[in-house]
Amino acid sequence: MTLDEIVANLESYISKHTRVIKALKRYRAYAENQVGIHHKDKIIRSLRLNDELTHYIGDNGALYLRQNNRLVPLEGLTIEDVIIEETLPKSSLETLKTYSIGEKPFIDFEDNDWIKDFEEREEIHSKIKELVDEMLTTGDSFYKIENIGGCSQITILYKEEVIVVPDSFNSSRVGAYIYFTVKETVDPLTVSKVNYNYVEIYMPDGKIYIYTNKDKKEEYSRVKTMKCEDVNIGLGEFSLHHIRGLSRVKNNLYSHSIFKGLGTSLTELVVRKTSNAFLFNKVNNPTLLIGGSSYTAINTETGEKEAKISGKAIPFDEPTEATATRYLEPPTSHTPSIYQHIEFILDDVYKQLGVNEISLGISQDGNIASGEAFKKAITPTLNKCRDIVNCLRKPLTKMYEQAYYIENKEKISITIKFKDGISLSEKENIENKSSLINNKILSRTSILIEMGFTEEEAKKELKRIADEDKLLNPVFEMIDIPSGRTDE
Repeated sequence: MTLDEIVANLESYISKHTRVIKALKRYRAYAENQVGIHHKDKIIRSLRLNDELTHYIGDNGALYLRQNNRLVPLEGLTIEDVIIEETLPKSSLETLKTYSIGEKPFIDFEDNDWIKDFEEREEIHSKIKELVDEMLTTGDSFYKIENIGGCSQITILYKEEVIVVPDSFNSSRVGAYIYFTVKETVDPLTVSKVNYNYVEIYMPDGKIYIYTNKDKKEEYSRVKTMKCEDVNIGLGEFSLHHIRGLSRVKNNLYSHSIFKGLGTSLTELVVRKTSNAFLFNKVNNPTLLIGGSSYTAINTETGEKEAKISGKAIPFDEPTEATATRYLEPPTSHTPSIYQHIEFILDDVYKQLGVNEISLGISQDGNIASGEAFKKAITPTLNKCRDIVNCLRKPLTKMYEQAYYIENKEKISITIKFKDGISLSEKENIENKSSLINNKILSRTSILIEMGFTEEEAKKELKRIADEDKLLNPVFEMIDIPSGRTDE
């Protein structure tokens, strides 16, 4: 694929890309716990069909209160004021990040000083977390590496801004990347802000073609009329990298969001939780106390005021008296029987996201002392996390190798080792290492070296262990008696 072909078809690429990213606004709302607000219109329609709620919600989402058989608008209140957001999407992302890249991966390379400087300067661990968050939320994440004054610089790019162009002869391979956006600058003459189109085209040989046009009316399809600058940082390969997500699209270079297919389930959860809170806590609570002292009595056991009756509106003489009362029964005590199938919805969501109540920390079963037992309890989550780090391994390896080449003009080969972020007890660590020795997978020398001994120190330690073993467990050797002799 040539540069001229890409430029000639840029308008078509952008048009197709618009369809690819159509659902991203919804997924980004999910990731920020805004399921309810994003689907507000759908939730209003659903709530108006749920039993008594139809009497209290207007078509536009305004809230009403029934008084003397007529509806009185609740001043300034709309359905947005009572929507309970579903927090499961964001908590699931955080859980997957914690057990995949929560701990900084170990880079196996001899120049530790350079790695430390690079990671601190570019805040690499934070950027890895952002890349994983993007990859899970939108399906794909991108970063580019640049040479800024002899130093490598890592910049996170977003799926809305990057087009993956397939190769002309093999659609399963990348032919080029296009980064396009509208940038803002300040005109030094007028000291006013100016928007301009900005396009970067990344080719397989490492060259980057940058197009700019400060005329904001100019469309990307006219990129050939823009000012062009070509950049080559000498890598000989792509300097923009693509981290594909967990849900690969067949015969496509893009991946799906981890939330794809969950819209109905998440919206249903918000509808049911909101309807419960609104109907029984805001409007129609059978034991809501808004009454006066003549309708209350002192509980001799607790010393608190309680209502003599329930199910009626009782105006208080003094607002401060409200703090001295309590509900005769919890406002949501009926919820388990009415909304029992919420558990079935949650179960389906857990399965798709690869999490469960234990890994999310919302189950008492998660209070397990043993690290090994905890790992077994969250196996689905750890399996998903292993998939995440496998997606990261190659792009992150390129990040370190290219950054080192930019700054030192030397090609290197590194190995990245990820940790699952779950600490084992000292006893479990010893048992695991003993198992490796007994099953002849690792030698005692290798285990000691792993614990921080040098090879020479490890051999001396093993000899000392053997000597002590002889002292504590002496061996009595059989004495051979020459033939022809007997002991009497």
